[in-house]
Amino acid sequence: MIEFAPVLRMLGALGIVLGLLWAALWVVRRYRITLPGGLASSAWSGRNDRRLEIVERLSLDQKRSVIILRADEREYLLTLAGDGAVLLDSSEASEAPQRERDEPVGGAVIPFRQFLAKAMPDGMANPLRRRAGATK
Repeated sequence: MIEFAPVLRMLGALGIVLGLLWAALWVVRRYRITLPGGLASSAWSGRNDRRLEIVERLSLDQKRSVIILRADEREYLLTLAGDGAVLLDSSEASEAPQRERDEPVGGAVIPFRQFLAKAMPDGMANPLRRRAGATK
């Protein structure tokens, strides 16, 4: 035969724990308590008052990537590598609608290698190319 005293004790303890969790959540929401440094504050409050955000990131290989960074109504195109970052371009941030992935920009599609060759200084466009005086 089943004894009800241990089951009732377990259900009572579960009710107390759930009640304490609900009370803690109520206090956090009522007094807008946030984590130190404002972590996750915009997710809880529904505000988006951040001045810095990463709009998009494209990984080139395991060590290098290209990002679009928005800071105070400006966007920056950066390449990130293990030894630092290089600013490729900066412009005013636009609120233009997102275009389709395959839609060309400005009517022409150019290979990424050509884009980098135009954007980066001489010698940096293709770092794998051997220099003129290098030996095998």
